[in-house]
Amino acid sequence: MSDDGLLTNEQLYEITRKKRAHCQHAWFLKTFGVDLPRNNERVIISRDLFENLQAKRAGLLAAPVASDRPKMHLVRKSA
Repeated sequence: MSDDGLLTNEQLYEITRKKRAHCQHAWFLKTFGVDLPRNNERVIISRDLFENLQAKRAGLLAAPVASDRPKMHLVRKSA
């Protein structure tokens, strides 16, 4: 892992088996359904985020409860 907490190019290759940033991006989109930022060299993702994505995919993270949010109602202007 790099000093800033981001995955290195080597780690991204080990995970995705893809060398190019656009291929790594497509792999993350297909595998986890997330649209990650990227630069010309690599996908930008931290080790913590990757581990959380794996845990969510494995069903280890609880899904947020929908009832925690207040119901939203459509407000229309009167004519």
